[in-house]
Amino acid sequence: MTTRRVIVGCAHCGSRNRVPGDRLGDRPLCGRCKNPLSMDGQYPPQAVQAVDQTLAREVLQFPGPAALYVYSPGCPYCQRMSPIFEGLAAEYAGRIKFVKIMMEQNPMTASRYGVDSVPALILFRHGKVVHQLKGLLPPDEIRRHIQSIA
Repeated sequence: MTTRRVIVGCAHCGSRNRVPGDRLGDRPLCGRCKNPLSMDGQYPPQAVQAVDQTLAREVLQFPGPAALYVYSPGCPYCQRMSPIFEGLAAEYAGRIKFVKIMMEQNPMTASRYGVDSVPALILFRHGKVVHQLKGLLPPDEIRRHIQSIA
């Protein structure tokens, strides 16, 4: 059985390091410059919860690709989509940042991106919208779009 690896960029020299997911808490060192690697601002292995006020920091200012999932806890389609999104966050850990935001509590984000129904998935690269998907989609369809930003 292979361990999931996470790509961690070094803040000192800029090199990308593959770190086993189960070793992230062991304060890994950069393979090139030997400085400690920081997970701040990196790609976490699970989806990060955001609100209108933190969206810029979590997605728009994030240097790499990001997937924003707009949902509603009472929506039956969202209840089916949420485990798929969390599974993809673990699958693409180290390559894409996954962020989720609740539509009812964050109307500015929903309005800004024209989200009028949930679930919705908005894919970003360097803070710019690349794809916008609406409705419950099969995991393979979502993967196809996600791979285009990875």
